[in-house]
Amino acid sequence: MKDGEKFIDLLSNVIYTQENIDRAKRYLSVRKIDFKSLKHPWVLTGSDISVFKVLGRYPVGRYPEVFINSLFVPIVDIEDDKELIGYDVRYCGDESNRLRFVKFKKNYESLFLYYTHNFSEIDKDCPVIITESAIDAESVRGFGLPVVSPLNAMNHVRFCAVLRAISSKIYVMYDNDETGLQSAKKIIKNFSVDKELSTGVKLISYTGKDPNYCLCNQETLFKSMVTSQL
Repeated sequence: MKDGEKFIDLLSNVIYTQENIDRAKRYLSVRKIDFKSLKHPWVLTGSDISVFKVLGRYPVGRYPEVFINSLFVPIVDIEDDKELIGYDVRYCGDESNRLRFVKFKKNYESLFLYYTHNFSEIDKDCPVIITESAIDAESVRGFGLPVVSPLNAMNHVRFCAVLRAISSKIYVMYDNDETGLQSAKKIIKNFSVDKELSTGVKLISYTGKDPNYCLCNQETLFKSMVTSQL
């Protein structure tokens, strides 16, 4: 078994303590995210760090720091939402020198997507929104539309083909910084490699630094700006 697979299997068996669950709930609550919608997120405390000893190939000191006080969002297979394929991890603490985001998955070739609706339940004419992260996906779930975050699959033409297969209307809504806008353009460029893929793909514009910021600080205006473009 590869190191990455051992990591996933070990994490999937970590005991969910009430302390961890409460801390995850507080982190998400501040961001107006429903804890239950993320399936089984939790944070790891220092006492849980022993499960990572199997991954000795990571730099001493840096690797474990990512996971202390971090939120784990389980990622499941696009064809079977009961099959765990990895985790999207974000550090929730206050130390600025920590690595803040990291992703792990069992199979390098698998599409690593966070999605709010099972693909089989999406009508072909229903708009689908693409966001930059799982937190952003949950931030726009309230619009009542399916949301997908490609995580590290954004440059896959295969990802574009999968989305086109489930919907004829694709809307890209990434963070409003330079990195986010460039990433959004890359996704749209990947759709443009094929005329059939590129039809019906649009970039959503809005004011505010990212979808979650808008949800927390200007929810009514945010919904109005976005829905007017759908």
